[in-house]
Amino acid sequence: MRLTDKQSLWAIVTAALAVSCNLPATGSPSGSDGPSASQGLVVDGDCIRAAGESFDVVSWTPDGLHVVLGSTRRSDGLTVVRTAEPSGRTLFEYSDPSIPGGPPATVTAGPETSAFWLQSRDQPEVWRSKGGGPQELFAELETPRVSYFSWGNNALLALETVADADGQETDRIISIQEGRKSSDVVREFGPNTVAESLATSPDGALVAVAVSHGPGTPVLFQVSGAEEWMVRPPGTLVGEPSPLPDGSGLVYENHDAGSVDMITRDGIRSELVHTDASWARVSSRWVLAYATLEPAAENRVCFASLKRS
Repeated sequence: MRLTDKQSLWAIVTAALAVSCNLPATGSPSGSDGPSASQGLVVDGDCIRAAGESFDVVSWTPDGLHVVLGSTRRSDGLTVVRTAEPSGRTLFEYSDPSIPGGPPATVTAGPETSAFWLQSRDQPEVWRSKGGGPQELFAELETPRVSYFSWGNNALLALETVADADGQETDRIISIQEGRKSSDVVREFGPNTVAESLATSPDGALVAVAVSHGPGTPVLFQVSGAEEWMVRPPGTLVGEPSPLPDGSGLVYENHDAGSVDMITRDGIRSELVHTDASWARVSSRWVLAYATLEPAAENRVCFASLKRS
């Protein structure tokens, strides 16, 4: 697999956007008491950025036409959630000044150009914007200890940490149903296993997690679906695995090498982009989106078309 050239990338993105649904063109914020402090998205080569913001999360909608972005405003630490096209056109934007600063909210994309998010990891409400429309309450969790969202198997999946009466913590994957406080447990990990991420393939059929047995122990990528497989990435500082559209491998952030890499089921690693990134996802149309790590300035979300060899 290799990257195509810049001209091919934008030809693919432009063609994909030409067949997108009729969605509202407004980028105005909703759900806040006053105007948003955001200045909107700016195109920067093959990337998009927002002044005064650092992107923490990037996720593709299942059709591969739009990205859902979670960023942090450096001025006040608040999270901004957007649904946008790679061209920078914003369909939906949300930020709420009444929510105190803290860790970035958990954000992911869903069908029909949906965005799902937690306003704060200390609050249990799950919100949704559907089709670029205003935010609405999707569900209220019994526990707010959720660290990742991802749409899969026609449901909103989440990685949750629960503790028993003795304080023993267990990580598990849950399925969140609209309008319900209770959730269904999809998979529970052992008491000595730490699940560090959750991502699904573009069609939602595969679920990938990074697991370890605690700080300093090797990280394994586990993939479940019609069949299960596991692979160990080289190095010690690795990010979240995300399945490729055909299930042949995973993309992930390799912080040891400062790159976004792909690894096959057989453990063969190849570099896709020589840039250290905080988040990387491949769309159903084989376009890679990744959030760069650029502490000296606003980081960017960049796009690169992948060509299967």
